[in-house]
Amino acid sequence: MCGYGQKTSKALSGGHRPSPRKGLPEPPGRRLRTFLRQQAASLIACDFFTVETVSLRRIYVLFFIELHSRRVHLAGLTANPDGAWVVQQARNLTMTLAERPRPVRFLIHDRDAKFSAAFDELFRSEGARVIRTPIQAPNANAHMPSAGCARSAASAWTGS
Repeated sequence: MCGYGQKTSKALSGGHRPSPRKGLPEPPGRRLRTFLRQQAASLIACDFFTVETVSLRRIYVLFFIELHSRRVHLAGLTANPDGAWVVQQARNLTMTLAERPRPVRFLIHDRDAKFSAAFDELFRSEGARVIRTPIQAPNANAHMPSAGCARSAASAWTGS
C-alpha cells in the first residue's frame, strides 16, 4: 500500500496517476488547507502587532482579518492592552460584523492571556466557534504575518 506522495512503479511506467485511496485520510497539512478553503468566507482571525513610535513608546494594535477577502479590521490600539480592553474592542467589532451577509462561524486566535474567557464567550454568543492555535505552532495562524497593510495603516494612524 502506498503512503502519501508515493507512487507505484506500475503507475509511473504506465503514465497513469494512482487513484485516490478511499481508506486513507488526508494528510494533516492538506486537511487544514481544505478546511480553510471551504470555510474561509465565515472565518476570521485576530492577533496583536506592535508599532514603535518616534518617542520610543510601544503601541499594541489589535486587528482582525477576514480570511476570504483579506479585509483587515483595526479594532483599536493602546499602550497597555488587558482582557477588559480586548473584550470591549471585540464588542465593537461584532456590531460591525453583524452587517455581513455571512455570519462569522469560526474565530482563530493564539493563546495570549489577553484573549480571556470573556472574549471567547462573546464570540460564542454570536454563534462562532473559537479555535485557539496550538502551543508553539507559529504557522497555525499564518494569515497574521501577511497583514502588513494593517501595520502600515496603524503606523499612519498613530503618526509614527
